Amino acid sequence: MIRNERQRAEFIAAVEALRLEGPYFVETRLSRQRGPFWRAVKDVAAGQPWWEIRYFPACERYAWAYLPEGIGPREFAWGHTPQQAFLNALWQQPASSSDKG
Repeated sequence: MIRNERQRAEFIAAVEALRLEGPYFVETRLSRQRGPFWRAVKDVAAGQPWWEIRYFPACERYAWAYLPEGIGPREFAWGHTPQQAFLNALWQQPASSSDKG
């Protein structure tokens, strides 16, 4: 797993820069296809809306993934930077009813 404290601090700084709402926790995980990654998840009670952001340091392309806050099925948005992943998530969200007409 990832044990570099400097990388961890940089990951936390990147998450903080997005100004996502709510407390969160950080952990490392392992993906079969992309290898080890950092993961920040909004810390909420079961059934509450949550968000998630991931960073895959071994990936040269689209190393950041952001799952917008919500409940139920959603898709990760990918980017070269955390900001790009966040903005791509905004583009992927369906238009609200006020935007339809």
